[in-house]
Amino acid sequence: IIQAFVFMAWLVGARVRAHGLTARPDLDGQEGLVVAFYEATSEARGRCAVEFSNAAHDRMLIKPTNLAPLVRAVHHEGTPARRVRTQLTDGSAIYYDGEAGAERVVRAVLGDGSVLHLDGQAGAEWRVREVRSDGTVVHYEGAPGAERMASVVFADGEEQHYEGEAGTERMVRWVLGNCVEILFEGEAGAERKVRQVFTNGDVKHFEGERGVERKVRAVYANGYEQHYEGEAGGERLVREVLPLAGAGQIGVEAKLEGARQAPGGRCVRCLPVAKCCI
Repeated sequence: IIQAFVFMAWLVGARVRAHGLTARPDLDGQEGLVVAFYEATSEARGRCAVEFSNAAHDRMLIKPTNLAPLVRAVHHEGTPARRVRTQLTDGSAIYYDGEAGAERVVRAVLGDGSVLHLDGQAGAEWRVREVRSDGTVVHYEGAPGAERMASVVFADGEEQHYEGEAGTERMVRWVLGNCVEILFEGEAGAERKVRQVFTNGDVKHFEGERGVERKVRAVYANGYEQHYEGEAGGERLVREVLPLAGAGQIGVEAKLEGARQAPGGRCVRCLPVAKCCI
């Protein structure tokens, strides 16, 4: 009765009834609780973990197509009657659009207040947006059943952007509330910061593993550059490129030695010869 719904990861937390279990006919028709969903890219191959309500409290991995959510009420409108809303026993509600016999799921309101928006034809709907109860909005892209997280917009205005396949998305860009952008590289779960871009045009470059990225260069909008060496949190300024006013003039390069930050460091060479303003 809710064919599209059972293909979604948000089946987690719903009470269901199993059917067509050839390997465990004793559980056919039994009720249970979906406690987890594993994406199609995982070893569990797109199955739900279901804990049954029988005496043994059996727990099995079952295909979503062999599960039917328990329905409290189905609402219809029009002639011929078309399904417009289905209420589940866990408090969730599923909303439909389309002609009678070809209704498609367009929205699902979950028990925790989150709202899922879907697109696509009946039986092949896919998630396009999830509005969580805390105001966070998650945007999805991809084929039905293999939707990947494309971006997350938080209530405070921050944004995170992702690339990669469903279940292995990696963050590539983080836009902070002050519009500063941080760019990342690396595999999912091990993304490392490589660049930070400020609204005034300043850019900072980083190297190193995740969590211990060290600043190696800062390029400012006016052409001024700073180069650093050392471990994360203890970087020391080793070279500066100071822009000179006037078209066609090259900058002054100042090489430094000494303490972690100028002006504690001392200038050991300036090219070309010029006053070193540090």
